Amino acid sequence: MKDKILKIVKGLRKFTIEDISIIAELDEEEIYPLIEQMVSEQKIIQISHDQYMKAEKIIKTKRETTKKGKIGFKKAAQNFMTEAENKCTPSTFKSYKSAFNKHLSPFFQEFRICEIKPENIDEFIEQKIEEGLSNKTIDNIAKLLGSILEKALKDRYIPFNPARAVKKLYL
Repeated sequence: MKDKILKIVKGLRKFTIEDISIIAELDEEEIYPLIEQMVSEQKIIQISHDQYMKAEKIIKTKRETTKKGKIGFKKAAQNFMTEAENKCTPSTFKSYKSAFNKHLSPFFQEFRICEIKPENIDEFIEQKIEEGLSNKTIDNIAKLLGSILEKALKDRYIPFNPARAVKKLYL
């Protein structure tokens, strides 16, 4: 059954368990454990809470990840900040540094860069909403996070940017 699912996902860019259920004519309960197993075997990658992608698809659409995300979030953020310091105005850099130290670092400091998933970013945003931050402030912090992850993608530490799968808050 696993081979049948792999054949199906081979032709799909992105898919959900429901998509596989309809195409394979199987119950979602039968498919879910197999999908989870294939995620752990890195045959497919979970790109959001309900969407998946065949692992080779990412390698074909992005440069091959050679560094395998073995750096922590803090190091990835330092890489971004070093570049940003030379490109941004002093006031922009100061706001980046403040948002990183006050919001991003406390939440993501224990993560390796490759472990950050869209669900973690959603959880972070929910926490900031509960703390009473405005939507604009949360969006600005989320944009900074997305930029840090984009730099990690460019540096080939991660195969895709999980921030791209997170919806923007409407102001």
